[in-house]
Amino acid sequence: MTEHLYSHVLVPTDFRAECRAAYRVAFAAALGSGATVSLLHVLPAESEDEYQGLDAIRLLHRAAEHVSSGKPLPPANPAAARAMQLERLRAEIHPEWIGPIELRLEVRTGDVVTEIARYANESAVDLIVMGGARPGLFRGFGRSSADRLARATPVKVVRVTPPALV
Repeated sequence: MTEHLYSHVLVPTDFRAECRAAYRVAFAAALGSGATVSLLHVLPAESEDEYQGLDAIRLLHRAAEHVSSGKPLPPANPAAARAMQLERLRAEIHPEWIGPIELRLEVRTGDVVTEIARYANESAVDLIVMGGARPGLFRGFGRSSADRLARATPVKVVRVTPPALV
């Protein structure tokens, strides 16, 4: 008789390349224990009056950055933005990674750490796997999202860094 270590594995993602290493670890853990895997993306909350006055300049800068990077501008409608991010989540996962695993996709709006902790609590998550960049010279000075999340929830948080490219 095999013991299932995890029943629900959560992978918060911001679509960086480092998150792909976390996907693979989460699916491997879920496959071995028959767990459900949830991918969660948190959109930052913006107030309705954020772009009034001088804040409009920030909006123009953000639009210019998107245009120069070749990325499409995010939709102004929150429901459309959520649907766009759900499609992005679907595209992140290769079908052969999933196998018999139940996959859930979720997009929320708010503070990243707060929403991840809330989702973990509401959905009975027992493992959170987060992607992270390799530590650099100055990265150790600030608290990472994984550190903040570990303080905000009793759920085990594992930070996965991709292999170094030589």
